[in-house]
Amino acid sequence: MTIVRETTPPPLTADQLDVIRCRAAATPGPWTADEDDGRTFQQPAWEITSEADGVIARVRDWLRPDAEFIAAAREDVSALLDDSARLRARVAELERERTELNEMIRSSNAAAVTARRELERRPSRAAVLREAADRLNSACPDGSTPELDLCHCHTADVFRHWADATEGDGA
Repeated sequence: MTIVRETTPPPLTADQLDVIRCRAAATPGPWTADEDDGRTFQQPAWEITSEADGVIARVRDWLRPDAEFIAAAREDVSALLDDSARLRARVAELERERTELNEMIRSSNAAAVTARRELERRPSRAAVLREAADRLNSACPDGSTPELDLCHCHTADVFRHWADATEGDGA
């Protein structure tokens, strides 16, 4: 069994589109496909006509779909060229937006890396709590002034407990 893969043709180049646009400017439209009464081929036929130039083509009666296609092509090609121009402009706009968004992502990633490095340089919450507990212990009067109750060792113990709990949470 042979597998046939459909491929998307490459987009038309600007030069190809210019050539098509020049051809589309041939005989002004609108064009119509009208039944000929047999004057031309001695049998029924179809005439493709232009308001500006009259008959521009004749085809046999059994080619009616072709005659209708030819008549519609004048306006269809122009409409397709205009739509192609609109879509190309939209693609260009989206590509500009993509470029801007990629730059924003790169900038955000750089800012995130900088912030992470800054946070890594800072002491952990547990280290800050232990340092505060050590300061409280170092300021303890060791009961030398019981009337003033200046001892904060119990607060230092609470700070150490919080430090241990913080490390347990992974913070």
